[in-house]
Amino acid sequence: MLLRVNKSLLALTVVAGTLLTGCNDSSPDPKSTNPTNPTKPTDPTKPTDPTKPTDPTKPMVKPDAPTTPITNDDLDLFGWTWSNNFNGKQFYEIKVQDKEWTAVNGNPHQLAIDAVYAIGEIQVRVKADSATNRSVSDALVNTSPYTGHTGPLRPEAPTNPLQDDALNTFDWTLVTGFNSVSDYEYSLTGGRDWLTVADKPLMVGDFDIDAGQVQVRVKENVATGTAAGAALISTQAFTAGIRIVIDAPTLPSIVNVNIGNIGYPNEIKTNGFSWAWVADYDKPEYYEFTNDGGVIWQAVTSKPQHIGAKAYDKTKVGVRVKKNAITSQVNPAGQVLFATAASENFYVTRVVSMKTWNQAQGLKDDGKWRKADDDGCYIEYDVNGENPQFWAYAGANDKVDGVQDKLNPEFCGMPNWNLLDITQMTAKTLVNSDYVPSAFDKYLISDSRYSSYWALETDAVTLKKISAGKENTKSYDYASVIGRWAVPEIAEIVTESNTVNTNIQASVLLHDGEWKTTSTDIITVINDVYALSGNTLSPLLSDVQALETKTKTTFDALELELAKYKERLGLLALYSTMLENDKSVDNSIKVKIKENTALANAEFIKFTALHTSFFTALKVTPALTALIQLTDQNTAANTTQGELIAATDGATIHAKSLDLFDAASTISDFIKANIKITADLKTAADELPKEDNTALFSAFNKLRVMFNDLPTSADVDALNTVAEAGLKRASDAGYEVAAADAVVGTHFSKLDMNGDYLPSATTYAQGWRCVMDNRDLFRKRYWTLLKDGLPNGVDDLAFDASSSGIASVTGTGGLIESTNTAKLCGRSDWTLPSKGKFKSLETYLDSRYVTIDVDVFPHHLALKPEYDDALPATLFWYWTDEERSSDLQYIYHYETNNTSSSATFYVSKQGDERKVVFGRLVSEIKLSYQLLDSAGSVTTDVDAAVCAYQPETKKTWQLFDNADLATRAKYYGQSNLDADTVLAEVAQRNTEKLCNKSNWQVPSLAQLEMLLPMNDSVFRHNTVEKYGSQLCYVTADSAQYGRQKCLNMVTESTSDVNKSNSYSGQYVYRLMSVD
Repeated sequence: MLLRVNKSLLALTVVAGTLLTGCNDSSPDPKSTNPTNPTKPTDPTKPTDPTKPTDPTKPMVKPDAPTTPITNDDLDLFGWTWSNNFNGKQFYEIKVQDKEWTAVNGNPHQLAIDAVYAIGEIQVRVKADSATNRSVSDALVNTSPYTGHTGPLRPEAPTNPLQDDALNTFDWTLVTGFNSVSDYEYSLTGGRDWLTVADKPLMVGDFDIDAGQVQVRVKENVATGTAAGAALISTQAFTAGIRIVIDAPTLPSIVNVNIGNIGYPNEIKTNGFSWAWVADYDKPEYYEFTNDGGVIWQAVTSKPQHIGAKAYDKTKVGVRVKKNAITSQVNPAGQVLFATAASENFYVTRVVSMKTWNQAQGLKDDGKWRKADDDGCYIEYDVNGENPQFWAYAGANDKVDGVQDKLNPEFCGMPNWNLLDITQMTAKTLVNSDYVPSAFDKYLISDSRYSSYWALETDAVTLKKISAGKENTKSYDYASVIGRWAVPEIAEIVTESNTVNTNIQASVLLHDGEWKTTSTDIITVINDVYALSGNTLSPLLSDVQALETKTKTTFDALELELAKYKERLGLLALYSTMLENDKSVDNSIKVKIKENTALANAEFIKFTALHTSFFTALKVTPALTALIQLTDQNTAANTTQGELIAATDGATIHAKSLDLFDAASTISDFIKANIKITADLKTAADELPKEDNTALFSAFNKLRVMFNDLPTSADVDALNTVAEAGLKRASDAGYEVAAADAVVGTHFSKLDMNGDYLPSATTYAQGWRCVMDNRDLFRKRYWTLLKDGLPNGVDDLAFDASSSGIASVTGTGGLIESTNTAKLCGRSDWTLPSKGKFKSLETYLDSRYVTIDVDVFPHHLALKPEYDDALPATLFWYWTDEERSSDLQYIYHYETNNTSSSATFYVSKQGDERKVVFGRLVSEIKLSYQLLDSAGSVTTDVDAAVCAYQPETKKTWQLFDNADLATRAKYYGQSNLDADTVLAEVAQRNTEKLCNKSNWQVPSLAQLEMLLPMNDSVFRHNTVEKYGSQLCYVTADSAQYGRQKCLNMVTESTSDVNKSNSYSGQYVYRLMSVD
């Protein structure tokens, strides 16, 4: 940016930031805020001139000038170091260009105008003060220019400065989008001079450096149009001192073993180098090694460390602690341990296993080879340890199918591996392979006649197996798939670096024209929608869909090209890096390749910008579709609401209420979906270059305005309130759905939020909220429906974590409290079910199992393939009313195709992030009981009661006065003639007419389950135990193998028991009489 020239500076001399005017040092600037004119008489009615001494007999004192100018161009700040004895802004004044001297507003001083200021145009000095006979000081001026920010926006400043004076380092957090150290530059002169950052943290040197002088920012990038970023400025000084020194490792050892051996034990040459750890640095990754005397340092990956394939001079091989070795800690590079004192030597190593193309696989602890990883590779060298060839083992196949697919992945981070052709493989399998370490035999090509390898015919399509120089025609023999990778000829690389640049330029030109057309189309559609605001928008959906189809076609093409260009540029970067240390390649060629690649990368940035533009366009069309659909749905909902309000007939009111619920639900779904749609659009739009898309952003603003006018959740709540009131109006008008018309599943009925019947076809969206279990018309058991049933959805709750602000079943504001407060389905006694009640919902019979009926409970998603077929399957649990301990609660799940039978478990009441646990509530009418004495008369004496009569069901139940195992446990028996059995007990009670009843019987399983949950105040001594376990109650229901069904009244589980004394355990009974 051109700077304005201040001609007055030609007459000035700047020394270390201090402006020397050549005027009388004691005289202030004529334009100072404190002017003085010694020839002008003093006016006693005016304030005393601060620059004129109060006591003319004393000499004027001139303070030192402020020092260390700090220029912050990005924030338009100018700072300095206080003058001696003047540590406050009240002592200073500032002059900007040709303006008057004014008091500073702080240190640093905030410049009022973001403008261009040349060097020397900003001055700061200590003010004069007549009361202390102090004159003005010399002025400190800016030594770096300021630029006006009228161009493109600059990157933000780095953040989180981390300064270590002991290590002389300055660190920072990278700016988003600028993740490479080379994207940054630094200044040690307060912003006057800038150098590219090479290492992070920045080593500033062991010098005295004032606060504010060290600065770091994103550097300018002309190719991408990025201006230099805002600067992060140091707030503390660096002081010179003694640097930290990291000791060298000790005990050098070269791990080449059995050198010279021909037989066993085999000679092993790994060129491994080992050492003893430096204190506090006890991992391989804390070290680096060199094999050329310290010119190049490489990362250590194991100890021992393979240091290369040549017979290195021991004085050139060394290891040290690397700089900043431990994460979040800073240290200088350590002292070097060279291999000079090691007893062994280094040798040429013909084969090396590799982790990446330039990083060897770590050796084993004993210094032996470790095979390459599945995505690793091997390098084979010649007898001099030179001319590397890359090989990758990709598995073995007995048939042609799938051979080439095995080479598709990258090995050692390199793509494009190829099989040898027939001629090459034939020759290779005839070469003596004794030099290949035994650890690698399986993974490289050998001359063994027992090994075969796939190779390509000259047509580059046909594959054959080659073994020891001959074709292997045995179809059942497996052959190894071994790929080769090689750097192309130099001429090919140069040509490719030119070609890829030309190709990307052509793509940019083509797609830029397509983007201009697409951008215009988007603007047109948005304007059309905006123009129709308040009217039906559905006719515009076809335009949006056409735009989306067209945009998707272009974007898909861009995606394919993007992947290809990434691969080509990546290979060029790889080739360039590999050639860097290749002395056989002329430097001018290396530079040419780099220059061409840099130009191609600059074009690629333009290409990616177009890719981003079309990606943004693909986020616009879903937003437009959602806008149109939600707008029209809202219009339809308002129409339905009007019809409902106007309706007077009960049936019509009811039908319109369901329609309004449905419309509100649809709008709610749109609103939820729009959260992601609009967020995606905003994120994509933020990536779009604003300066090139002004008209498009203007259209986006219209789109935002229209989205702001869409209905909200509050509007949905208002519609639901009207619909709910409509159902009440319909009921008040005498309309009701017949019970027979509300049936769903085997024996359930649909209910609305008022507890009234709904037609069987009614959906959850239309206001269906509960079901009633018709098997027990006395209790009228109601069940709530889940709202969505999704993992991490609104039904996925903790048991009791409301105090931590976590949605819970219990506690203040929890599911139970809110459901009872709302009187959902006309009930206010909702609670958690027992395990037995959950089991009672298993009414759907599949060919292999019984589970909950999803037609009755529509948001139970456990049977959906995305949850059930996935491995591992997602289990959907429900909270029960049973506590295991003070901090654990039992949960229950239903069987599915791929999960075990229904079961219980327990988890923390605070919830378990690894489990999906829902809250489903139950409500039922509590049954009443009358206590009877042995004659059948009603009594209030609990001890005298021997029966309990239930008026609603007209059933009388036997009571017991103890839980004694010896008297309570009986076997069922084969007939009433079997003494001391349950059947004999039935005959006896009928004979004696217990409670004046003569039709006592053993209850069925269903009848016995009617007592659950047990009323402990009526049915005392219900639990009878043996060895600490509760005994079950036998029922009249037959089971397999001549057994009877038995119900555990505590766990609510069932089992099968024998009728007579056998190996099955004991059980108890309770008889029943029905009026």
